[in-house]
Amino acid sequence: MRFEDRAEPKILASTDAIIRIAATCVCGSDLWPYRGLQASSGPTPMGHEYCGLVEEGRPRHDEMV
Repeated sequence: MRFEDRAEPKILASTDAIIRIAATCVCGSDLWPYRGLQASSGPTPMGHEYCGLVEEGRPRHDEMV
């Protein structure tokens, strides 16, 4: 497991939003490839459990997610 820098996100579609992450965690299913319980074809970004504020996006995206 490693951490790496990523490019700043960009709005590409009308349904996109940029979220400033306030908190996150690693879900049990994120660890399946790490533990060898699920095949992985290469490096895979982990984490899909998060909480944050929408910084950019359509007006209807002005709430906490």
